[in-house]
Amino acid sequence: MRALECHIEPQEFFAWCARNNQPNNSTSRGEYVSKKLSAKAGSQ
Repeated sequence: MRALECHIEPQEFFAWCARNNQPNNSTSRGEYVSKKLSAKAGSQ
C-alpha cells in the first residue's frame, strides 16, 4: 500500500457532499478522495 497526497478544494468537496447527500465528515472525505484519485488514475 502506498500513501498518496490529495489536496481538497473545500468548495468542491462541499458541492460533492451536497450532490451525493453526504455529511461533511472523515468518512465522506475518504470516499471523495478515493473517487478523485480513481478518476485521476483512469485518465492516465
